[in-house]
Amino acid sequence: MLDFGARYVDLHLLDAGLRHTSASISSAPAGRVEIEIPFNPPPDRPCRLWHQRGAEIKEIAFDTCDQYTIEGDLMSEAILNDTPVPTPLQDANSQHDRD
Repeated sequence: MLDFGARYVDLHLLDAGLRHTSASISSAPAGRVEIEIPFNPPPDRPCRLWHQRGAEIKEIAFDTCDQYTIEGDLMSEAILNDTPVPTPLQDANSQHDRD
């Protein structure tokens, strides 16, 4: 996990009938990160985030992908090849210990 020394993390969810939107923003003294679609990014277009430091705002676009297919493929490969899983149980435990 990246530590930006965040003072706050803000999540917005809006439900307007057939349209839904959400945004996630983290702010710290050194800057701010905003994620366009923080949960379940679409598999058919790039996912974007904005990173701000001072007055400079940089847009970062991630390649289009289906994260669930990738996760399933990597997990299947680990099982078939008897190799470590891509996300070990310790990751979940360390997150739980933080809460």
